[in-house]
Amino acid sequence: MATILDVAARAGVGVGTVSRVLNESSAVSATTRQLVLTAIEELGYQPSSLARNLSLGRSSSVFVVAPILTSPAVTTRLRGVLEALSLTGLDPILLEVANEEQSRDRFRRIAERGRAEGAVVIDLRPSPAESAVLLRAGTRCVFVGQDVEGWPSAWADEAHGTRIATEHLIGLGHRRIAYVGEPQSIAASRRRLRGFNSAVTAADFETDGALVISRADSEAAVGGILDAGRPPSAVVAGSDWRAITVLAEARRRGMRVPDDLSVIGFDGSDLARHIGLTTIGQQLAESGRWAVESLLALIAGSEAVPRHRLRLDLIEGETTGPCGT
Repeated sequence: MATILDVAARAGVGVGTVSRVLNESSAVSATTRQLVLTAIEELGYQPSSLARNLSLGRSSSVFVVAPILTSPAVTTRLRGVLEALSLTGLDPILLEVANEEQSRDRFRRIAERGRAEGAVVIDLRPSPAESAVLLRAGTRCVFVGQDVEGWPSAWADEAHGTRIATEHLIGLGHRRIAYVGEPQSIAASRRRLRGFNSAVTAADFETDGALVISRADSEAAVGGILDAGRPPSAVVAGSDWRAITVLAEARRRGMRVPDDLSVIGFDGSDLARHIGLTTIGQQLAESGRWAVESLLALIAGSEAVPRHRLRLDLIEGETTGPCGT
């Protein structure tokens, strides 16, 4: 029996496009719609109960689990997820996570499923015990921003990203470079700092441990390095959010960016684009859309476990320039 995956392959489109055709969405061109309809006819495809419900307007739900929405990276990923879901007829049930207790509760809830067809989990990782519970429950789950073994996942090589960022500054002539990141208790923060250290070591110039900041409340520490007798000429931030903190502290001191201080972030969030921040982009919105496509495939019966390493790109904005000293 043909599946929605077979239709997508025959038509040369994504699963989400097939779903949109079944849902009679106007967001599909006439040419693409005809390709899908032809593939359906040639394969004798019979839509699943989910697809029939979507075409009849009876929508099902999907859990979307994310850290509490304070990070530009999380909100940009979430935008991609919600945009993709809006074209399928699946209703998102947003579950925010503010602490470990809530994280455990959210994973328990998606294992219970209720009327939800599955879950997209953003920037969170289940414990081995939670993963086992999800597997036993037969939960359809896709992870974005984390490489979770045994599950469909989209993630970036974060160490490689901060190495690209640091090498960009070195190429501009900067030699006294600071790093401002999240606490080292966070695995992603450790990976990002590792990439920074790798680039600095490869460049073979002396580093100053006082210029490396990895803590939750970094404002005072950033102010301290900018007020030092030998401040850095550039800063690699472990996230766009941290980069914004650095920019605020620099401008509070009357420092010109990038003339006096170059700043580069990490994530490529919507906010970075709006303020002209140089950053390392990791396809945030695209990864959210990929997660929905993958979840649709699971709902359609696919047993594949797709693994998607996100492309990292240097996005040059207005906050980096040649070293002036």
